[in-house]
Parts: sequence; C-alpha cells; structure tokens
Amino acid sequence: MFCLDNTIGSIDTNSSIDANLSGLIVFNGTDRIDRNGTINKISINFCRAPTSNTAVIRLYIIKAKIKNPTQFEICEHQQPISVLNESSGVQTFKVQIFVEKGDYLGFHFPFDAGSPFTLNCDSYFTKLPHSSRNAPHFLDKKCDELSFLHCASQGISVKFTIKDTRSTRQRIIETFKRSNTINLESDDQTNTVSTGRLHQTERFYCRKNFLFI
Repeated sequence: MFCLDNTIGSIDTNSSIDANLSGLIVFNGTDRIDRNGTINKISINFCRAPTSNTAVIRLYIIKAKIKNPTQFEICEHQQPISVLNESSGVQTFKVQIFVEKGDYLGFHFPFDAGSPFTLNCDSYFTKLPHSSRNAPHFLDKKCDELSFLHCASQGISVKFTIKDTRSTRQRIIETFKRSNTINLESDDQTNTVSTGRLHQTERFYCRKNFLFI
C-alpha cells in the first residue's frame, strides 16, 4: 500500500557527451528531493572512467535560498564515494545520507574521478573556493553559502534511491492528505468546467435573443 523507497534522477541517456565537470560541484535542478529519508544507493553513468580506484567523489547536501534562485547553502557530507572502478558505464555505490524534503544532492568530481554523461535536463554548478587537485578538504567550515551558475539544457547522468524513514502512521496521514488535496483540486476543476459551460450557455442564449430583435 505504501511506497517505502523512491528513485530520483536518471542514468538513461542517448548522449555520448562527457559532462566534463572536473573540479566543480554540480546537481540536477530536476532532482529535488521530495521527502525526508535516507539515501542508501547512488548510481553514476560514467562517460570518462575514473583513472584511480582511490579517487574520491565528495557529496553535498544542498538547500535552496528562497529569495535568491542562484544562491544555495551547501554542507559537505562526511561519507564520500571512495571505491571507484577504473571503467566507464554505470557504477552503483551504497551510502547512508539523511536528507530532507526540498534538498538536493550535489557531486564534486576531482580530476581523477572520471565524469558522467550529460543528460537532457537543467543543472547548477559552481567551483569551490581554493579548491585544488590535492586539497584534502574543500570547505573551510561544515556549511557554506555559494553562488551557482544555471545550465538550462544539460545535467548529469546520476540517480539515487531514498529509503522512506517515516513511521507507518506518518505515511498514512500524508497519504490521506495528498488524496484529499487531489480530490479538492478535482472538485475545483469540475466546478470551473461547469461554470464555464454555464457561461457558454448564457452567451448562446443571448445571441439567439439578439438575432430575433
């Protein structure tokens, strides 16, 4: 009755283009997290293979700033992706990352960690301040605010699975809330259609009367 897991993003792409993101933090604008839960699996479709099995892809929890669409709060997660195969194609990694509804998952690909295929979706990207090829830590503090550039047509081929950590009671309540919202919206649309038909009938009746004057 209730879906415990939800997959966000996509690794299916007809593109053969390398996203070429070395040294940048990037996330897909379409991959907004829709519930509180725990990301337990991440898949990346690599166009350019990692060149070292000790390369590290750093992960970031990213929160939008309401009054500025290109400003985001970013927090580096303590658990990076640290075991990479030196091969292209899809690689899947197990993680445990708590996220909240409205968050985004950001990726930092260093120079030896390969690069994913591009995907037909929008994305945001930025360069970390003072980042370098050998820097062990990229943020001076746990969280920071950074400005991102928006790319309207190209994202990255990644997807991740969120395990629903809500209690059964919470899931039942939220399911009924969504159901009631949908029913109310449906009723509003029906009333709007009915009102529109009534107005059309009234206009038709008026035109008939005018014809006979």
